[in-house]
Amino acid sequence: MLVIRYANVELSIEGLLGIVIAFVLDYILVSKLLAKTDSKLEVYKEFFVKIIPIMILVISFCFIAWTPVSSFGMVMFWGIVLMAIYNSIVTNSLLKINAGKEK
Repeated sequence: MLVIRYANVELSIEGLLGIVIAFVLDYILVSKLLAKTDSKLEVYKEFFVKIIPIMILVISFCFIAWTPVSSFGMVMFWGIVLMAIYNSIVTNSLLKINAGKEK
């Protein structure tokens, strides 16, 4: 939410829908990571290759002058960017710690 605040995004109902969709995408990624703990890099590659068309659509939504669509696009863009950063740093670290405890 801090990134959305500092990015000067106008939140609307559509923006809140973007937050929910970003949470759902994060849930899907984490559930796939937990299902395949041996090949995490492949899961990341597979997921983010599938999400490329969504990112192109979201970036194009950012530049539309209509405020509800622009709000949705900006929130989704920052949601996906933060999801990628969070999962690459925090989730990876937690999975490595968990794998070390199992051995």
